[in-house]
Amino acid sequence: MSRNHQAFLLDSNGFQQRIQSASLELASGSARILFEEALRVVSELRNDWILSETEGPLMDIRSTSFAGIPHKEAIDKIVDDCTKINPADIGYWFLIILSAFLKKSEGIGQNFDVLE
Repeated sequence: MSRNHQAFLLDSNGFQQRIQSASLELASGSARILFEEALRVVSELRNDWILSETEGPLMDIRSTSFAGIPHKEAIDKIVDDCTKINPADIGYWFLIILSAFLKKSEGIGQNFDVLE
């Protein structure tokens, strides 16, 4: 059995600052800021997504879900009501934003126990 391992460094402070207002709005029931922030990242990283090897191609979140299935309703019409959005899509939008704060790392050093 073989294991594939990819290591990333995370700018957690930058990520937290970038999602702060989106998280607050999400708590009030709207995902608009989160969606718009994810769209910005998609447009910046479209052809150079750091997670393409582990997560596959970056989806066009305007037209498809996290799984590549077309949205049943226009996403910009339902983005203000979180009850109409699949929670996995919200998670995917967070992942897209998070990916902008990742940098590939050569490895985990000597700490192979984390792979257990």
